[in-house]
Amino acid sequence: MYQTNLENNLNSIQTNGTLEEHALKIRNSINEAIEVSITNQRVAKKPWISAETLKLADEKRKAKQTKHLNQNLNEKYKELCKKVKKFARKDKEGWIEDQCKEIQEGLQVGNSKQAYNLVKLLKRKYVSKLNIIRKKDGKIAQSKEDVLQTWTQYCSGLYEDIGGGESFVKDLEDITPPDCDDNTNTNNILLSEIENAIDKLKKNKSPGTDGITAEMLQAGGKQLVSNIHELCNRAWKEEAIPDDWGRSILIPIPKKGDLAECSNYRTISLINHTGKVMLMVLLNRLKHQLEPFLSEEQAGFRKDRSTVQQILILRLLAEKAKRNGTKIYNCFIDFQKAFDTIKHKIIWATLRSYGVDNKLVILLEKIYGKSRSAVRIGKGIGEWFQTTVGTRQGDPLSPLLFITYLERIMDKTTAKFNGVNISGTYVNNLRFADDIDLINENHSILQKHLEQITKTAEEAGLLINIQKQKHWYLGIKISTNK
Repeated sequence: MYQTNLENNLNSIQTNGTLEEHALKIRNSINEAIEVSITNQRVAKKPWISAETLKLADEKRKAKQTKHLNQNLNEKYKELCKKVKKFARKDKEGWIEDQCKEIQEGLQVGNSKQAYNLVKLLKRKYVSKLNIIRKKDGKIAQSKEDVLQTWTQYCSGLYEDIGGGESFVKDLEDITPPDCDDNTNTNNILLSEIENAIDKLKKNKSPGTDGITAEMLQAGGKQLVSNIHELCNRAWKEEAIPDDWGRSILIPIPKKGDLAECSNYRTISLINHTGKVMLMVLLNRLKHQLEPFLSEEQAGFRKDRSTVQQILILRLLAEKAKRNGTKIYNCFIDFQKAFDTIKHKIIWATLRSYGVDNKLVILLEKIYGKSRSAVRIGKGIGEWFQTTVGTRQGDPLSPLLFITYLERIMDKTTAKFNGVNISGTYVNNLRFADDIDLINENHSILQKHLEQITKTAEEAGLLINIQKQKHWYLGIKISTNK
């Protein structure tokens, strides 16, 4: 029914308006089709409550309104209260038993992800509400408006570019980009690219500002795919995006420590799935151009690579050190809020230094130029603010943009240091996204390497997290120090 209603809505769309109007018509068509196709059902707040118990709860609620009329009605209300508690307790016991069976079945068939999620659901702890937040002056925010304003001020400060990075950009602009004879990345977007992107959208994810989920797009049929294809091609040709695609909702998630402090939360970002389809198309085109230039040391966010290869190399180094009776020094470094602090102007200069098509870079600049965020606390949404630094959370492009950014930093720092010889190949670092292990047989040289990376990273806006930095050496005796 949803697909039929959607097709009827899409057939009436006229595309002679602006790009913004075109995107809004598709958005409204999807939401209207969902509204008339799916009936709203009452859902229990607690997952174990059965329909029978909900029905009893409704009877109890009605009885409460009349219990004061006479003694019999009051007794009936009390009896219903006992009955609801009894049924709810029975529902919960049965639900826990069912969850345990599913966990066992998941482990037996090797579905560890399902088993882990169910265990996490059963062990779910109480999390304090976000309405107790300390403002900059140390006072507790009193009203919902104060809480939202405090969060907006904090997050807008996190994603504000404080300047710098000009010398790094100049160095990148001096690099002669490699020639690229392949012009496939400048061609119009293919229908197959849109189909592939929609199929790969992750299910069971919260929607962005438009309320459209991945499942709505995947169940929309060929007509919807065709309309999204037309919209994305229009955005590609006009080198612009609808405003909605640049908006994201930030949700604070508590970590550890004093939860009255905004800094003890991390934020997740909800972006629109229709815009995410376009981003995934751009990601595949960008991968095609950047993959040949990414070093072997980087194993993060790359196909057929993982920490397994990095651990194997460390084992080989440990065996070599033990066999030769020598020491191989390691320094593990991590950057503070790495994805949130990289500078946009350096991202674009980095892409151009690798010869990425200018049309693709311009479109990415436009996407980031329209990037707006707002914090959601409960049902309230704060004021929108522009994000002028960092990659967009929830954006499929962010991991690739970051490791490409880091690649140029490492290019400027690693060439001077040989590292350790493994079967004729010198290795002086191993990387998994923003986590780096510097390697050398000489402790003094390793220290110089660390100082060089620290200096170059700071020029590019990245700061090393001293608290997470670790040093150790591989050899006959392993020692760990902070």
